[in-house]
Parts: sequence; structure tokens; C-alpha cells
Amino acid sequence: PVCNHARWVPQSLNGRFWLWGEKVEYSYKFRIYPTKPQEELIQKTFGCCRFVYNYFLTRRKDVYNTTKKALGFYACSKELTQLKQINLWLTEVDSYSLETSIKDLDYSFKNFFRRIKTGEVPGFPQFKSKRSSRKSYRTRNLAKDNNIRFEGRNIRLPKLGLVKCRVSKEVKGRILSATVSQNPSGKYFVALCCTDVEIDPLPGTGAVVGQYRGCSWYWPGLESLCCCFRWDRIPQPSVFS
Repeated sequence: PVCNHARWVPQSLNGRFWLWGEKVEYSYKFRIYPTKPQEELIQKTFGCCRFVYNYFLTRRKDVYNTTKKALGFYACSKELTQLKQINLWLTEVDSYSLETSIKDLDYSFKNFFRRIKTGEVPGFPQFKSKRSSRKSYRTRNLAKDNNIRFEGRNIRLPKLGLVKCRVSKEVKGRILSATVSQNPSGKYFVALCCTDVEIDPLPGTGAVVGQYRGCSWYWPGLESLCCCFRWDRIPQPSVFS
């Protein structure tokens, strides 16, 4: 969903921001129906991404404890190339999904140090468990190859090829990335992050409306969430009652 009343809102899929205006970034989520070989490759990609994440989490902890220096994203990316030469099974999955795991780990460490500076509860990055109900990996679309695209009722994904997809709405804009996930019931989904999506702005009404946010403890007997200057009351949601 998009809103034209806000200027900047963080995007939940890949950490970028949505800029409201004529063109925005938009996400779509569809259910996919992979074949048995595709399902095996998806599960293998889940495992490889988890292995890379946990491996470099250990490496960063060891390097810091030994040298008191941080192992950054680019150093981990170079080491990933050597890791593939040792563990050849890492080359069987999409390479960008492994690189994304390193980015996610680096983002977790940045959040950890940011919380320390602001005095919040730090929350050190944790290892990913094989038994976790949250399984997903993210890959990106290359503009020159257009390796993520729709072909009829199928979607083409890196390494997977054509996957049957239930498209419930028209996909607009240019695809940036795709996140393949599996829910606890075993169903598979793909979430697409698209850019340059044209959104028609809402027509202006010309009315100037103020707002008073009321609370029952501030104004006894008030049972509305807010009251506009026209005295149009918006009822309190049950979660605030």
C-alpha cells in the first residue's frame, strides 16, 4: 500500500525508502508453485544462505576478539569467493542470495552499534536456526539481463527458471529484487520490489481541517481517538480501549 500524505516511509523489504510523489517503489507478493526439483533448490538456497550468515557471524566475532577490528562487508564478500572454492556446493545456488545474506548481517551489526550509541537495548546479531519457521532468501534483478520477469502465468527467477505463479494483480514498474519465502504451512511465495511505479495523486478537497488527539485520561469521558475541528469524531480502536 502507498500513501501520498507522507514524504518518507521506510520500506520493509530491503531497507530502502519510498519517496511519495508521481513515482514510488511498490511491493507485490504472490504465491508460487514450484516443482519438486525447484522446491529442492529453494530449500538448498535457504540452507546455503543460513550457512553463509552464520559463518561470517562467527568470523566477525573471532576477528574482533583477536584484532579488535571489524570485518566489513567488502572483506566478507572477498572471503566468500574463497569459501565457494572450498565448499563447492555453495556454487549450486544463486550467488546474489549469498551476497544478500552478508548484507543482512552487516545491516544487523550497524543496527547493533546504532542502538548502543542511542542508549537503546543493543540486541547482538543471533545465529540462524535450521528449525526456524521463517525461511526466505532475496535475489536481485539485473537490468541488462532482466533475469526476473513474468512470462505468461509464470515468473522467471534466477537458478529456478520458470515457476508457476498466481498473479492476483498487474505488476507495474521495474522489478528491483525478489524475495522467495516459505511459511510454516509449507506454502511458497515471491515478493517483488518494483520501482518507477506511477501513482495517481489524490484530488485535493480545498478544505483545511485541524485535529485534536484526545485521550480519556486527559479528557474524561472521551471515547474517540481524535476529534476534528468540525467535531467529526473518529472512534477509538479496540486496541486502545
